[in-house]
Amino acid sequence: MVNTDGPLATGTGNYLGDYSSDPMAGPLFAMSRNLEAADRYFTPTLVNPPIVIDENGNATIPVTDYDPNMPFTTRDGRTITAQERADLLFSRTWVRGNEEALTAAYAGLSSQRGSTDGGLDGRATWACGQALEYFGGHDFSKSSEQTKVNLGVFAGTHAAEITGISTGAKPDSQYGYPTAKDHAHDDESKRNALKHVVASIADCDDAVSAAGQGIANYTERAAHAEAAEDLPTDGTPLTSEQIQKAQTGISSAYTNGRTAAAWVDEIADQANKRTSTQRGKERAQAGAAFAIVGAIPHPAAAAASAAGSAGLSLLEAASNDTVTDLHIDATAYNASITEVAVQHGLVDESYFPNADNPQSWYDPATKTITITDDTQKEQFQEWWATNGDDIGLSTDLVNLTLMAVDPQDTDLPENY
Repeated sequence: MVNTDGPLATGTGNYLGDYSSDPMAGPLFAMSRNLEAADRYFTPTLVNPPIVIDENGNATIPVTDYDPNMPFTTRDGRTITAQERADLLFSRTWVRGNEEALTAAYAGLSSQRGSTDGGLDGRATWACGQALEYFGGHDFSKSSEQTKVNLGVFAGTHAAEITGISTGAKPDSQYGYPTAKDHAHDDESKRNALKHVVASIADCDDAVSAAGQGIANYTERAAHAEAAEDLPTDGTPLTSEQIQKAQTGISSAYTNGRTAAAWVDEIADQANKRTSTQRGKERAQAGAAFAIVGAIPHPAAAAASAAGSAGLSLLEAASNDTVTDLHIDATAYNASITEVAVQHGLVDESYFPNADNPQSWYDPATKTITITDDTQKEQFQEWWATNGDDIGLSTDLVNLTLMAVDPQDTDLPENY
């Protein structure tokens, strides 16, 4: 059967001649940069099941669940469901000439996972679950470097699942913030699919680095969520017990993130059949990418494209050379932990730069730390050496900041 189920008109024509003669290639590439179009194509009903509220005000059907079997009418008058559209899409032949477009579209859509819009999060999670099932059985051995980078971004937006796998916990169970669960696929099938995806990109440092950056993105958001979980929202002064509990949550988030990055590197190393001696010199850079949590500058184009997204977007992923050029050390790692702590009022702000004593790395109005050049890095390092022990970080967080940023020494559970 010929599949005529194409996306809505994009204004780019039917072909993207420089890449593929497949009429789907152009629209799919366009969707990688237009997340609203991707949402409308992959989950076209844009409708979640009706929420039923009981007498106690509890919702019996979560807003994040998406119904892929609800029919809709296409512009040419056909009736189809999101599941049928996905089945048709993956029944096509995807090879080097057109799979770059497919993986780009799903990499873009996957950045919507974790959106504060629970419905959008749920739709993206369902659609990406379909893609993960397909990617987990697809042969990417002849794929282009860009296809592998796309897969790296896609894997990074599944950091919740990777964190659960690498720590031996259920995906998402440790973090109380939005990342919808994929109820359509069991944990074991997702684990095997993610292992296949990571193994498929193991020979592409940019791709593995992108996966690490996605884990870093997730970890920082998780740390914020953990910090805020039990803090008052009415301006009430924090108690020492609340501060301690919030800092424990932050420590847990970063520890789990390091473990997730180690899992990616371990799977990549196994795929590359590297020895322990070779690993330190040649290893893929998920661990190093994770260590620059929040430090990679976001280009303007990425900021515009990723508006409303939560996970790492395709245009935000930096090359491995960019990661290397930042001369990775503990600076960015410490800065990320410190930023989360100061934004939640968990440390003594009197030690931080202010209007009377400004430094380029810190904005006292937003309590934001930015380290993207040598000046900011040197200023922060000097400040940290002088004040890091005095601002009020817990022993666990101080120990985290003292750890080597390369998480290759992290213990992984059996049968990871």
